[in-house]
Amino acid sequence: MTENVPDEILELILYLALVVPSDTFESWGSSTSFAGTPRSTVPHLLLVSKRWHYLGEPALYESAILRTKRQVNALAGAAGKVNGRGIKQGTYLRRLRIEGGYNNRFNQLLAAGPNIHTLFIGFDISLDDSASGLKRGLQRINPSRLYLKATPGGHLTAQNTMSLYAAVAAAFPSWTNLKRIDTSLYFMSAGSIETSLKELSSLEYISTTSFRPFCPDNPSLKTIQIRDGNNWLENWKQYPNQLSRIDREKVVLGEGKNMIRWTDLLQLRADLPEGASKLLDLPDKVWSQILDRVTDIHRNTYPALTVGFFHRPAEVRANTARRNVVLVNKRFHRLGIPYLYTVPYLPSERAVYGFIYRVQSSAVLAAFVREIFVPETLVLSGHSAPITIPMMKNLERVLSFHFPVLLGHAKCLPEGQVSKLEQAHEHHAQAVPFAPRDFLKFPHLRELSLRGGCGAGLDDVHPDVLPQLERLTVINPGPRIFRVFQSMSLPRLRHFTYSTVLESTADDPTDFLKIHGSKIDTICLSGIPHGDATAYPPVLDLCPNLTELRFDSLDVVDLDKVLPVSAWTGPHLSLRKLVLPAFTLNIPQPGRHEAERTAWNAFVGFLTTQREQLPALEEIRIFKLTWPMHASDYNVSRFSILALDLHELGIALADRDGTRWARFDPLPDWLMRRARATEPLA
Repeated sequence: MTENVPDEILELILYLALVVPSDTFESWGSSTSFAGTPRSTVPHLLLVSKRWHYLGEPALYESAILRTKRQVNALAGAAGKVNGRGIKQGTYLRRLRIEGGYNNRFNQLLAAGPNIHTLFIGFDISLDDSASGLKRGLQRINPSRLYLKATPGGHLTAQNTMSLYAAVAAAFPSWTNLKRIDTSLYFMSAGSIETSLKELSSLEYISTTSFRPFCPDNPSLKTIQIRDGNNWLENWKQYPNQLSRIDREKVVLGEGKNMIRWTDLLQLRADLPEGASKLLDLPDKVWSQILDRVTDIHRNTYPALTVGFFHRPAEVRANTARRNVVLVNKRFHRLGIPYLYTVPYLPSERAVYGFIYRVQSSAVLAAFVREIFVPETLVLSGHSAPITIPMMKNLERVLSFHFPVLLGHAKCLPEGQVSKLEQAHEHHAQAVPFAPRDFLKFPHLRELSLRGGCGAGLDDVHPDVLPQLERLTVINPGPRIFRVFQSMSLPRLRHFTYSTVLESTADDPTDFLKIHGSKIDTICLSGIPHGDATAYPPVLDLCPNLTELRFDSLDVVDLDKVLPVSAWTGPHLSLRKLVLPAFTLNIPQPGRHEAERTAWNAFVGFLTTQREQLPALEEIRIFKLTWPMHASDYNVSRFSILALDLHELGIALADRDGTRWARFDPLPDWLMRRARATEPLA
């Protein structure tokens, strides 16, 4: 197959395939790294032939990522072996990333890898790990670049973690080649490391996320990079004594193309004489784009910039900053006012009332508004009824139940004019009537969330209304509300959400799904209809093309009782994903109450018996999946048992973001016996 390929070419191909990419090696990772990273099968390339093995072996050992003791032991054993070229395999090792598995074999591993120039150390050390063999081993190498990573938690309180800090600090005097150190977001330096860094004569560059981790008083240090451009101001104010010792010429802010030296930032002074500085003479079009960017709340994380620095409520300071920008001069006011009102920032009751007053007083300002968002949890004490502002004729998105616009908005539009509205969240009492004709002026509406309301004027049929509607959410519906939508064709409907609480008046969506169910690919069910956990409509029968079924309510306990499968006439060939909240599953915890284990076995048994009915099911997502950080977490995690059980059924476990569980190491027998119930699967 590759007999005619020269060794030099094949060696380069294997190198590119086998070496860990820099982006992967240098990534700070996340809580999903240990159990959510698929195992690489690239080393299997060396089994193709003896020639491939001979040429690819140096690339295979060039870099390594270690997370378990088994991996550490295997690499330590292999690194000391002499290959067919008479070379110890450890001498090929150039980059080493340690994220777990700390034990006394590290001394052997590092002794066999004297050429390591890049070292990555993770400080999320588990309780059964030990840094005892690491202290001497670290002094056997002389890296030029060091990465220090940690995640949130009380790691500094653990004795073995402090031992790891001490081992790293003790190695600094022998690392005469170390020129650069990078630290992760949550890394906090201990005193021993800070003291050793001051004496590291080779150190030239430190890259961190804020001033907080460490900024040693080291004369050889040339650059301190603060990657997090949002938090550097906050830390500047919080650590004045520490920062007073730092030469600002050394500090750069941001990363990549956005890096800038601290000394290059414009230092504004309140005592500048009038006319001492002048704005650039740029065309209106250019200044308009600049003002659009600096006043856009979605592009600028104002709370992160202001909390702690200005010592004022973030939401107040954010709007103050935006307003002050357009008050610089008349030109900025003329160009910037539209951007303030296009997407208003309304995080507080005061901000909401101020916005209402201004747009109700000025049709010009109301016409600027394109999007409204108010957190649903925000309580507006001055209004017992929803707020209606019909003058906002250019609205495109209303993502707030505080601002229902459909009924009032349609009435204020001139005859023959339609609304630009694309998204609307409506909240009404169940007695508020809706008729098909109420939607005539919303041909661009793509997403509608309707809470409450009831059906009326059902004889006045308009099948062509809402031609662009893709997502429909109905919450606590009143009588006949689904009949309003049954008369519409809704050709683009793909996502349907039905949520109800313990109300006997809630309308039943079954007839609606009989008409529109074949178009829908995603359904979300929330709450318990009529107080009966088995009263969900038979969506698997009514929606043959359904690919995702979601249960968003935390009230659902036994999935095998509520999954609407009672009327199945045959296998459902499309359902690929089942999404569940955290408390739906009584996943067994080792040593916990037997009722949990029995309920879990019933669920697994249900999936086992229904597997032929759900042949396409490939993933179950859990909203609040807790990822294990290392092997000791994995061995006691209830989600490890869940992942193994589902894996046996050919179903993947994933978190809310879709990251799939990828580690399936067998659990200790004693743990499995304690986690399993004695009864057979239901």
